[in-house]
Amino acid sequence: DGKNTPVNYVLVPKSSNLKADVVLAQNAIGQTETMKGLAQRTSAKAAINGSYFQNYDSTKSQDPYGILIKNGNLIHAEGTGSTIGFTKTGSVKMDIVRSAVTATAGGTVYNVSLVNHTPAADSNTVVLYTSAYGKSTDYAAGTSLVVQNGEVVSVISKKAANIPDNGYVLLFTGNKAASADALKKGTKVSYHVGYTNQAGAKLDWSDVRTAVGAGPMLLKDGKNIANPAKEGFGDSAGFDLAVARSAVGVTSSGDILLVAGVKCTLNQMAEVMRQLGAVHAICMDSGSSSGLYVPGHTLPTPGKEISNILIFK
Repeated sequence: DGKNTPVNYVLVPKSSNLKADVVLAQNAIGQTETMKGLAQRTSAKAAINGSYFQNYDSTKSQDPYGILIKNGNLIHAEGTGSTIGFTKTGSVKMDIVRSAVTATAGGTVYNVSLVNHTPAADSNTVVLYTSAYGKSTDYAAGTSLVVQNGEVVSVISKKAANIPDNGYVLLFTGNKAASADALKKGTKVSYHVGYTNQAGAKLDWSDVRTAVGAGPMLLKDGKNIANPAKEGFGDSAGFDLAVARSAVGVTSSGDILLVAGVKCTLNQMAEVMRQLGAVHAICMDSGSSSGLYVPGHTLPTPGKEISNILIFK
């Protein structure tokens, strides 16, 4: 927009063979930690803040939003935004990704709407909780099936359930709870993880080892495609404000660009990424979450503890 602005960024060359990973605060979903602490304890060579997260109500779990994949496993799913993924070979995928998780219990197939994410109090849904969430679901409502070694070991009603290390919990809320109440100990249970685009068409993300959901996407093939409303962001007006923003981009040669601390609007951020050489780019959590890390360098630092970071090491 005819203005000049200083830009802090980190270049991760494809030739460096550094691998991407997502690091959770306190090693669990719903917690927070300083970016420096997250990066240093994982020996990161470079890092940027990750997904959006719930940090307005300190009495609630600080759950992230969007998709998180670690070591090839889906560890969080909630239907907002877009996602950047890194494959086994280091190539990058970027899309509006939605989880397609189904659970089979007692011969009935259930659609799982959320993974390791606290449901709304008035919801009618099925939630999968794994050990990535921690030791307990911390949700005292609905009916929970505690599953170990592929079968129900306990059925818990209207109380938080402990999450077994070698199993998981399926929480049924609202009118879904009645179907879970009918299931007994010993019932065989399994679940399947898949991915779709926003239109519901299957996406093959089976080769993705690491992914962080945030958004909106900024660039595709070098063109500004930023569209917060399309990606499910309800308060899109905030994207027109000039605040400290973070973004991850990939160049035509496969180098990764990590950018943070640039005070600008969403569309200006897309232009920043384009001028830095990105052909594809996605916005990460911004504002007081925006930050970069490289050992021994002074870079923009988040003004608060955050939920997760994307590292390279």
